[in-house]
Amino acid sequence: MKEVLDFPVEKIVYVMTDFTENNFKFWCEHPNLKQWIDSGQLDLAIFDAVSDDTITLSRSGVVLGPGTVKNPICVVANYLFDTLCHDVFQVDGGKLKEGLISVGSKRAEEPDPLDPEIIKNFDNQFKYKEVPTAYYQEEGGDELHLQRILNWYLDYFSAAPGEEGAGA
Repeated sequence: MKEVLDFPVEKIVYVMTDFTENNFKFWCEHPNLKQWIDSGQLDLAIFDAVSDDTITLSRSGVVLGPGTVKNPICVVANYLFDTLCHDVFQVDGGKLKEGLISVGSKRAEEPDPLDPEIIKNFDNQFKYKEVPTAYYQEEGGDELHLQRILNWYLDYFSAAPGEEGAGA
């Protein structure tokens, strides 16, 4: 890449984060990452996207947060979105409903609930209950914005055509 770009490539720093200490330690000790860490082109951090709002890099000590980065950043978020909390809503019959999910085995009883193979029997079950569009009460000042979004969903999807005539 250095030969092709008219850019100081060595100034690019790759940052790997995870919220688990085990993964962080694994990376720190990984022989294939050592040259990148030693050169300063790779830095590592423990970061919990739910509760942290800054990233403190382990090697350099640099703290990344709002307003601290002057150059563009590129984020590859592998396994991030499946670890974040999500809310699920549905509009059904002109009513806003919250989706509640339960995860469990398809079988009534598992002989060994600690057996890792149990995952093959997992099943997601959704249950929906009616909720008001003022669902969000304490969201750090964003309650009105979130309520407007839910009102829009309710209005938009209540006006959407139903299944009648499908395939006619």
